[in-house]
Amino acid sequence: MHKSTGGRVVATDNIHLTLLFLGSLPHERIDDLRAIGASLRADHFRLELTRAGCWKRSQVGWVAPENVPASLDLLVSQLRDLVTRACIPFDDKPFRPHVTLIRRANCGAELAPPGIRLACLVDRFALVRSRTLQTGPVYSTIDEWPMV
Repeated sequence: MHKSTGGRVVATDNIHLTLLFLGSLPHERIDDLRAIGASLRADHFRLELTRAGCWKRSQVGWVAPENVPASLDLLVSQLRDLVTRACIPFDDKPFRPHVTLIRRANCGAELAPPGIRLACLVDRFALVRSRTLQTGPVYSTIDEWPMV
């Protein structure tokens, strides 16, 4: 993908799947989010990333599942519900599970031919802080919870 689109490859430590984007949040709400995370019970699942694409507006090259596992949909739905009940604002755009691999991608370029198949077992989820530096975003885990 990088060969096709150019741009900046996401550092291995920053590769993730966002379940819910909160944006800026007062520090005193972190404990509320920790309690929400701890209260969730989710089944682990196998995530198969079989599609690749590029969003022109955000200049992001991504991979995504063809089929969203039911456990992932349920986890996101429960998370949205609990965060809404706690009156914590979040980006409520429809959930489009994807993993960003390239930033500042030339999305007009021809992507590599289909045939990608990346798979992993998802057995935990986390509350993560994002800071944007000149070199790009840096993520740090605040808390994480196992899935069953």
